[in-house]
Amino acid sequence: VAVSSKGAANADAPRAESKEPYLKDPLGNLLKKYDKADPTADLSGAEFKLTYYGSKNIAENAVGGAQAEKSWVFRTNRDGVIDYKPEYKVSGDNLWDHNELHLGTYTLQEIKAPIKYTTKGKIVLTNGHEYNLRNPFYFRIQENGTTGVENVDNHEDAFTKETDTNGHSVFIKVYEVRKRGKFSVHKLDKDSNTGEAQGDADSMKWSGKVYASQDHTWVDLNNNEDVDKGEVFQKDQEVFSFETDDNGQYTTPNFIFGYGAYYIKEVSHPTGYKTSNQILRFNITEDNQTVEALDDANKKLTDEIFRGAFNFTKFDADS
Repeated sequence: VAVSSKGAANADAPRAESKEPYLKDPLGNLLKKYDKADPTADLSGAEFKLTYYGSKNIAENAVGGAQAEKSWVFRTNRDGVIDYKPEYKVSGDNLWDHNELHLGTYTLQEIKAPIKYTTKGKIVLTNGHEYNLRNPFYFRIQENGTTGVENVDNHEDAFTKETDTNGHSVFIKVYEVRKRGKFSVHKLDKDSNTGEAQGDADSMKWSGKVYASQDHTWVDLNNNEDVDKGEVFQKDQEVFSFETDDNGQYTTPNFIFGYGAYYIKEVSHPTGYKTSNQILRFNITEDNQTVEALDDANKKLTDEIFRGAFNFTKFDADS
């Protein structure tokens, strides 16, 4: 099977039953997701809407006004695989006999991502071309002359199925983009409950380290947009270090922390203060999220100033 594709507008309309023949050369898995940073990641729960517009070769810019004949919603398994089979179907029209796609025009759109990811992933075709999943992915399947071989294209970009390194026969590859966030912290003087240094201390500056609270924690220290970048850490591994300003404040400059839980330990304390044994925590659950790191009592980090002590002995003046 050879294929071609692009992005298009959504279309929902009354559907009529298609009488077109199924493919003679099966496509293999309709779709497979990949996390290049963590090949063992759980990619279950993504949902894709596949819409069929009939056997006519409709131009991409005309799909938005075309009448859809059928549509389905499919959900990925743990390996990120979707196939045109009942076990992957969530809703929509009845599947065709033989569980194979028919000739004609389609769009494919991700409508729900796995919990750690966004719907901003990209499709990479077997010919190396890439398409942004923010828009519906347009493709058509047609017979090639009289040979009976199906051609899949979008009028300009033919592609084929391939077998990946795990033995999956894959038609469309989708590379994930993770949810990203950042954190902020603010240390206070324990007595004054402010960020102003007390006593002989000249600032509230301190440094800390961030650790992963769970396995398979992804962090992109270089703030790359490429889906290939980033590093995966396991539970209790150090992932990041930082130093605050003189007021004890710090905010990560970029969205580099992937979905998940983290904790912070103080490494160095402000001059004139005791080291705090508080553990701060933050949790990234949404894309482009900024969260404040707080302790288990939902309080900011506080330090206590050193206090001196002295002894004296009282004497009788006449003795």
